[in-house]
Amino acid sequence: VPHLRQGNVQLQVMVLFTPDIPDSAAFGLQQARAYRKLLTDHPAHFQALFDSAGQADLTPSATVKAVAAIESANGFCNSADSLAEAFRKLEAISALTGPLLYISLTHSYENRFGGPSGSKVGLKADGEELLEYLDGRKTAIDLSHASDAQGRDILNYIDRRALDIPVIASHSNYRPVWDHPRNLPEDLADAIITRRGLIGVNFLRRFLHDENSAAIRDHLQYALARGGEDAVAFGADYFYEPEVPDPDYQPLYWPEHRNASRYPAIVQALRAAFSKAQLEKLCYRNAANFIQRIWGE
Repeated sequence: VPHLRQGNVQLQVMVLFTPDIPDSAAFGLQQARAYRKLLTDHPAHFQALFDSAGQADLTPSATVKAVAAIESANGFCNSADSLAEAFRKLEAISALTGPLLYISLTHSYENRFGGPSGSKVGLKADGEELLEYLDGRKTAIDLSHASDAQGRDILNYIDRRALDIPVIASHSNYRPVWDHPRNLPEDLADAIITRRGLIGVNFLRRFLHDENSAAIRDHLQYALARGGEDAVAFGADYFYEPEVPDPDYQPLYWPEHRNASRYPAIVQALRAAFSKAQLEKLCYRNAANFIQRIWGE
């Protein structure tokens, strides 16, 4: 909480992440309950973005607005569940959390819905059924952990079936700037921009640049050159660092990006390269406009 306060964070996406475990859906429901308890027990610090009528309140506040999302459909679907049962579990989660901003089909492993980043596996039949379920429900589909094949398949399926599903990459950078499979290839980034989606710049060192801590600027400049001025946002990917002890990942962040308290300094460092209007879009306006387009209708 102090880091969020120091960083002047107004809106925080809180992700329900589920590892590949036997009863992953129960773990997802447990996280949904924890999210609800956080908002209930700490009203001085957090406030739900959506009110009881499902309307997004984007006015500045002394509290941090919070909205839930799901990273990996394993969070509501066990490997042996029927899809009807999985969708009931998803509705039980959203009953606790309120409207979900987005859902990703996969995380870092293949599941019954599709293949993860770095994989050649695309969208599977159950993934298609999940897209059909999401049609018109205002929850975005997130491509950040999708394989290139899955991402392209999702876009093609949405178009072929004329589905009403917003598309985002919640925490991804640009592969032409830093070649990592978790970063977006040019065609997927362009497609998200064309669809008036959102791309959240990721602060994790291994996705940003192994040697250049100032590469946030390079990723943003690339985004603007591709027409993404109205699509970029901060998707920092901050989490509890001791949960990632693997030395290959260390350091997780460059020191100047270490936690949410660094936001003012990050923005200050970008002032030489971007206009005030561009930075306002990056810091808040693009994300607010995206939410308003979906939930304000």
